[in-house]
Formats: sequence, C-alpha cells, structure tokens
Amino acid sequence: MHYTIEAEKQVLRSQMLKARRTFVSELPQSVRNLVFIQPPPPARKLLQSSKCAAFYMATAYEAPTARYLDFAVAQDTKIALPRFGDKTADMEFREYAGKDELKPGPFGMMQPVASSKIARPDLLVLPMLAFDDALQRLGQGGGHYDRYLAHNPGIRTIGLAWSVQQVELVPTASHDAALDMVITQSSFFISKAKADKEID
Repeated sequence: MHYTIEAEKQVLRSQMLKARRTFVSELPQSVRNLVFIQPPPPARKLLQSSKCAAFYMATAYEAPTARYLDFAVAQDTKIALPRFGDKTADMEFREYAGKDELKPGPFGMMQPVASSKIARPDLLVLPMLAFDDALQRLGQGGGHYDRYLAHNPGIRTIGLAWSVQQVELVPTASHDAALDMVITQSSFFISKAKADKEID
C-alpha cells in the first residue's frame, strides 16, 4: 500500500511540475506583479498573531512569498527560513537577518548562513506541487516539512500555490497532515476540520 501511494504521488509530481511550469511561463509579467501582494484577512490574522513565521524562498515557478514576508516584517513578526546542513540533514529553521545573510544551500536554494540563530516558528508558509479540497499537500518528495511538523505539533500552516495546482485528490499516507489554509493568486481555502475563531 505504501509503495502504491508513493508511486501515485510520483506520477502526480511529474504532472504538476509540468503544469505549474507551463502556467507560470504563460502568465503575463504584468499579472504576476499584481498577485500575492497582500494576504487575505484570515491569513493576515495568523501572521499578525504569530511570534515567528517561517517562509520559503520561492523558485522561478513557485508561488512568490516576498510580499507576504514583507507584510509579516511590518507586523514586527520574527522571520525564519529553512536551512539544511547537507542533503541528508533534516530541515531546520534559522532567523532571517536580511538577504546579505543568505547563501546557496545544498539544494541550490538560498538559506541563512550557519551562524544565524535557530528559530522556533509557530507558523509555516509552505510551498507545494499540488493540493486538494481537503487541503492535503503534495510536496517535492523529500518529506522535510512532514517530518518537521510531526516533530513539532501544533504549528499552523499556510500553503501558497497557483490555481493550476489544485487537483481532485492528493494521494495521502497516514503521516500526511492537511494544511490549515491554502492561498492561490485568485482565492483562498480554509480547512473545515481546523477552522476556528482565529482564522474564521
């Protein structure tokens, strides 16, 4: 069963990598400049109440995080970014001290330098390849966020994606946890199972 689910995930990953790349490549730059500028009200509440929010440094085809990060900074929220010691190391989070304190990591992504302070985020803004109506998330396959959330329960989660990344069903295993919220360039979705007065 485990093998079947992982095989289904891998097929979907291949499909979504292509779909996302095509969608973003065909999106006019004028439109790209106008999306993901301000988080919707439920996300603003989470960012405003967070003591430390973790973001990702978006690649060319991922939903951009820069404006949301700026919003969090304006709320005096401490910012964290993922960091990997090497390709076999677990993901950790370090405080973001500005672009001058970032260096390329083992996966080619910019990350905080080794001397940056360890962070304990209470909110994660995550990338993804796909999501469904239940807000199950399909990642790149490394399981880094899944392991981090399993070892640090209670952290709120916001996924950013393009609308083309919504699918009918994401294959899931027992360890896969749904997100609290997903935001696309045109709408947002809140988990019915996790919604409470904080994000209603």
